[in-house]
Amino acid sequence: MWLLVAALLVQQQPLSAQDSTRLAPPRDTAQAGAGIGADTAHARHKHNGSLTFRPRQRVLTPADTMGAYTDAGTRALVQRVRAQQLSLNGEVRAYSVQAREHFAIGMKALWRERLAFAQDQSAHIRWRRGETTRIDVDGLRQAAPIAVRGFFTQKDLSAASILAFDPAGDRLQLGVSDSNFVRHPLGPNSEAYYRFASGDTTTLRLPDGRTLRLIELRVIPRRDDVHLLRGSLWIDAASLGVVRGVFRLAADWDLEAELAYEGDKKDIPFIGMLQPIRASLRYMTIDYALVGFRWWLPHTMALEGAAQLGSVASFPAHYERVYSDYEVEGDTTGAQVAAAPAQAPQHEYHCRMQKDGTSLCECPENKCGRTEIRATKDSLGLIASSTLPPPPRSAFDEPLITEAQLENLGRALERIPSEPWHASPPRLHWGLGRSGLIRFNRVEGLSIGAREDWDFGPLAADLTGRLGVAPAPRDSSPAVRLSPDVVAGLTHETTASTFRLAAYRRLDAMDPSVRPLGFGNSFNALFFGRDDGQYFYALGTELTRRAAPTGTEHVTWRLFAEHQTAVSQGTNWSVPRLFGPEHGFQPNLMADRANEAGAELGLHFERGLDAARFRWATDLTLDGATGTFDYGRPAAKLLLGFPLPAHLVGSLEGAAGTSVGTAPLQRSWFLGGPATLRGYSGAVLYGSAFWRGRAEVATSLPGARLVLFSDAGWAGDRRDFRVGRPLYSAGVGASLLDGYFRLDLARALRRPTGWRLDLYLDGIL
Repeated sequence: MWLLVAALLVQQQPLSAQDSTRLAPPRDTAQAGAGIGADTAHARHKHNGSLTFRPRQRVLTPADTMGAYTDAGTRALVQRVRAQQLSLNGEVRAYSVQAREHFAIGMKALWRERLAFAQDQSAHIRWRRGETTRIDVDGLRQAAPIAVRGFFTQKDLSAASILAFDPAGDRLQLGVSDSNFVRHPLGPNSEAYYRFASGDTTTLRLPDGRTLRLIELRVIPRRDDVHLLRGSLWIDAASLGVVRGVFRLAADWDLEAELAYEGDKKDIPFIGMLQPIRASLRYMTIDYALVGFRWWLPHTMALEGAAQLGSVASFPAHYERVYSDYEVEGDTTGAQVAAAPAQAPQHEYHCRMQKDGTSLCECPENKCGRTEIRATKDSLGLIASSTLPPPPRSAFDEPLITEAQLENLGRALERIPSEPWHASPPRLHWGLGRSGLIRFNRVEGLSIGAREDWDFGPLAADLTGRLGVAPAPRDSSPAVRLSPDVVAGLTHETTASTFRLAAYRRLDAMDPSVRPLGFGNSFNALFFGRDDGQYFYALGTELTRRAAPTGTEHVTWRLFAEHQTAVSQGTNWSVPRLFGPEHGFQPNLMADRANEAGAELGLHFERGLDAARFRWATDLTLDGATGTFDYGRPAAKLLLGFPLPAHLVGSLEGAAGTSVGTAPLQRSWFLGGPATLRGYSGAVLYGSAFWRGRAEVATSLPGARLVLFSDAGWAGDRRDFRVGRPLYSAGVGASLLDGYFRLDLARALRRPTGWRLDLYLDGIL
């Protein structure tokens, strides 16, 4: 899943770094930054047995480079910067520096986010030109709260080799060879892939009285290609050195498109059932500092992005690296030593453990020098090192880049013009070719869909049609009922949000928490004859906003206008029905006919991802509409998780909601099913108000837990909020990966009583 992130982060060759005097950032540009380098050499991936990534090749023509510059001044600037890059900092003969690195990957299913893996590393680096580089690792702490308790470390320290650098190397650490993932914006013939424009100019005054003028160079990709970048470079007008870069990929990485290009899609079975499999980068940024008022050398690097595995899960990731406490030895007269050739190839490091526990890293024929890595402490000392930040509570706790700076980064990236409008070849998926195109329920029966996607650059269009074929109940006419659905949409993505405008005629759920149109409910309906959904048809249009998957605060909203109608049960057929006519579905509630225009707003806040420590999450929602019915519905949900004595953990969840005005039946509050009231079927209770709560106690090993739980809840007329008769349940469950997978056996303790077994995603423990 994280091949792209690993390629962009973990396996990249290190950049340079020194920190003495940190300059204030240009206007609307964040102070911290991150490496944009992406050393994804073909040989390395092939050696590791994973996928290869190569920029697409094409034969260049004179027309390919036309219009690359907005004016002659921009052309001259690019040519001068390109010629100067590998001559900068060549006078640095040696340096020592303290480096710190943080990397975290989360895993999010439907509501809760979990911390899958986190690593913090600190090391002291001593580098001298022409000699072996020494890296002393003085802190290394790893955690996988989704699977094991506590922290751990490793004996193989070879990963620390990426922290060292050659000060005369590539300022952006983007290799220019065809085997690398990203096309270098300052590489040879980059005009065939990018357009360049002048941006803002900022003047900074140093403590010694000197002034520096920084020029923004905007880099605009010619097409939306995952191997190209969109962003800006800030350049020191005097030295022509890149002092800041802010970028994102020109397009998201898509496994299907990559495999189609590589020609080996058939080598991965059932890939369509998991589609889309994508990875996106919210930003990549690198920030340089002026060391000794002489050398521009990297200070901070950061990258934030997310991967998506169909509708199953998303994986937000965050990477940061900081260099501090520099000591530099070099020629201050400006004399340059021999630097690397203008098109220095990237090499693959090979590391091996030595008998004394150190790691020795070198590349073929020693063309990139030798690096010796050793630990200065034992394992416990590395984990408890004072050079590391506090233990992670979240994948994004105390980031180097604040939310305000992220907003500035977003604005800087939004100022870069989008790639030109174009029409990529459409992609058609149907049936098992994409997640969510096959479903089963008691209204549609077996529903098979087809989806066509078009990419126009700034906008993406999609059209989905599906047809449900439901064998009607006995003695019904007609014998087979057909249920067509169609949805057409336009999507626009920014660094912080995804906006979508859609028109539709579709089957909707009265209670989305049951997830009745997903795989789980479809499986239960087909094989167990149990459909928890309540359905109605909606014909209308909507505009939605969804936040970026990274970060801890999320705001979503929806504006809609639609015609809502009732739909009756379409079939009683299921696998249990083959063994007896008594196995039938419960009737579908008949929705009120309504014409409604309204809005929905959702706020999500979350802190702490490790159940072994205190954590909390909350949802605040508000929706309302006017038309045939005028109503409003506020609701709130709060989750608390905490450790308990005797190596146990506990969790409490509570939610409540009410309504004002008169809402149609399909906008009632519903209880029942694993998301709200285990042991009971969907919509066992419903009305204009509700409250519910649940408590769980579990063993503390997050990878596999035994859980005891109890649920309570009530829904009905809001006038009975305080006196309504609640339902209760209790049971035992098994939890995998900190509740990502849950299997619960629950007993309903009040009528209608009974036992119920549920397999679902996203438990609270």
